Amino acid sequence: MQGGNELIQALYLCGEDCSSTAIEAFAAANAGEIELAHKKLKEADDSFNYGRAIQLSIIKNMDGRENREKVVAENYLLLAMNMNDMIREYVKRL
Repeated sequence: MQGGNELIQALYLCGEDCSSTAIEAFAAANAGEIELAHKKLKEADDSFNYGRAIQLSIIKNMDGRENREKVVAENYLLLAMNMNDMIREYVKRL
């Protein structure tokens, strides 16, 4: 298993990938490329799901102390999930 800092970094990267890929889906949908938008949303889902697995690993291994970096990284992933969900709803309506 990766160390704590590596897990936190991986969690940030998953959040960033999920968000940026969801934005690509939004741009594709706006351009009328609905199939590409769905593909990008699937990629965003994959990034989120990997990040969620990391998040659960971090939570499982916490020793009760609050760690600001862990909380911020987890919030970043949740923000990405929200963005992905909003864009998914937009694409479904097209």
